[in-house]
Amino acid sequence: YSSCTYLVSLLNRCSYYIVSRQNFLSDFFTNFYIIKESVLSANEDNPEGTEGFLQRFDDIPLHKYLGLTLAEVKPDYGRLRLQKTETTPTGIGGSVNGGVLATMVDMAAIVAIFSKAFPGTEPAGTADLSITYLRQAQGEWVDAIATIVKRGRQLSTVDVSIVNDQGVLCCRGRVLYAMHSAK
Repeated sequence: YSSCTYLVSLLNRCSYYIVSRQNFLSDFFTNFYIIKESVLSANEDNPEGTEGFLQRFDDIPLHKYLGLTLAEVKPDYGRLRLQKTETTPTGIGGSVNGGVLATMVDMAAIVAIFSKAFPGTEPAGTADLSITYLRQAQGEWVDAIATIVKRGRQLSTVDVSIVNDQGVLCCRGRVLYAMHSAK
């Protein structure tokens, strides 16, 4: 009987959490992709294209909400830092949420790609992203460190490591990012 009571209680808590978070997550990811597409390409609102994206990285509302900042950029390399705040979504035991870690993998790869883009090309988007969670991302901050494995005219491969404030590897990701000829 106590196992059933516990299970019902757990399901009720999960249902409440899912319903209360559903609108937040829907808005969160919708806004993420709208923001991502609007800031990556050169247009009348963003004449600098990828360079402007790197310059404004810390000011993007999604990044502010998560506590994500651009820590370092050099050719074929990018490092982001996520400083845990009250608004940073958390997972088990207060660790950084896995979806946030996947977002860090994607954004760190984009920073590394944009650190030295080919002339005459513009972003086409993430073609593939994989992530392996090795342990919970605990600590005051976590870094996503991205390095280019292979840079091509249309597709580039980027490896990303996420480490905590103790230097412990928490997860590894790989991103295939597409570029196309500028219009």
